[in-house]
Amino acid sequence: MTQQNNFWADVEKGMMNYLTKYINLFEADYQKDTAEKNPKIEAFLAGAKFKTNFEDLFNFVKTEIKPLFDNIRNEYLQDKKPEEVDQKKVTTLIEVSKLFNAIIPLPRFLNDFMVSAKESSPVDLNKLFVDMMKVEVVELTKIYDEEIKGLDLALDKCLEDIDQASDALEIWNLVNQLGLFLQRDIVLTEFSVDQEEEKLKAQLENIDKIEKDFNEGKIKLPEFNKAKIVEEVEAYHKFVIGLTPEKRLEIAQKTADYRNKVVPLVQIIQCLHDLLMNILTSTNIINTVKQ
Repeated sequence: MTQQNNFWADVEKGMMNYLTKYINLFEADYQKDTAEKNPKIEAFLAGAKFKTNFEDLFNFVKTEIKPLFDNIRNEYLQDKKPEEVDQKKVTTLIEVSKLFNAIIPLPRFLNDFMVSAKESSPVDLNKLFVDMMKVEVVELTKIYDEEIKGLDLALDKCLEDIDQASDALEIWNLVNQLGLFLQRDIVLTEFSVDQEEEKLKAQLENIDKIEKDFNEGKIKLPEFNKAKIVEEVEAYHKFVIGLTPEKRLEIAQKTADYRNKVVPLVQIIQCLHDLLMNILTSTNIINTVKQ
């Protein structure tokens, strides 16, 4: 029982570190000149400062964050389109929404952790976080299938890999890869054959450098499959060179629209990853998991 209590205390410490990190980030960004100051936010931050343990801080934030977000949104966007709102107010609303997204995983994690703790001990943290991430992944995939599936085979393959992944850290790495793949499609609006040839040359030179550094032990990677990476880079080069200007524009526009729609989902997956890393660190499991 003592061991279980110690484990829970470490988990709670990880959650506290996570929560205070995001509140501090929110406060730092809010205090910048780019954000509109608001008495509702001042009151929220003042209230949070008096909560010195996890339970009190968590209950306060869980209770206050959604009304704060709703009130700020209604105040700033009432009868207006986002483009009609002062940029400082937009920035403040974005910062509140980012904190809101960071809070969302905590009640889910606590509930699922308690359920899992009753079923097995110790709790399988990887399975717990994979199941939580898959909630967002299902929505990511649903929107993808409806809007851009089939436009870029590399994107299709990345989504398949995310769907099939059974490791929480792997899911996060693949979601990052998805973001990079989306970005390279979005910038197809600036495509030129000459620039694409120069880009390919630079990428191949960079791969050679990474291979050299990997072989010399200057960088640590789980593996480095140069042939596979070169094959993927050259396949994408061939793909974009073969597109018509109209098709390139269609892909760029649709991938940009998709990325904008799934930003909140990706933010939640990012927060889940961050929460997991904080818990792994506080429970000293960090050295035994794949990074």
